Amino acid sequence: MDIYSLHRGRSRKVFARIIPDGQLYRIEWPDTGISDLTNLTRAKAAALEWAERRAVTDNRKLPVARRLKSLNNFSWSASYIAPNSQAAITLPAAA
Repeated sequence: MDIYSLHRGRSRKVFARIIPDGQLYRIEWPDTGISDLTNLTRAKAAALEWAERRAVTDNRKLPVARRLKSLNNFSWSASYIAPNSQAAITLPAAA
């Protein structure tokens, strides 16, 4: 299963990570620890909202237009998983 990391712009600094826990996921917050179990969509939405709020409050001295434009710079990256050689299944030719 993938571990997702939330980054801002080209920075390698991780704002939050989403780690699998069985079939559900947990958010690894940098300041409070690990969250409760949730599905992947809700975990990504919560982490992104938290990161956007933090970016706005951290950069409160910047002009408003620049702060709002900087919110579009967040992106997700997943951990690399080696391809499985058994994943490619050949279907029999139609007769």
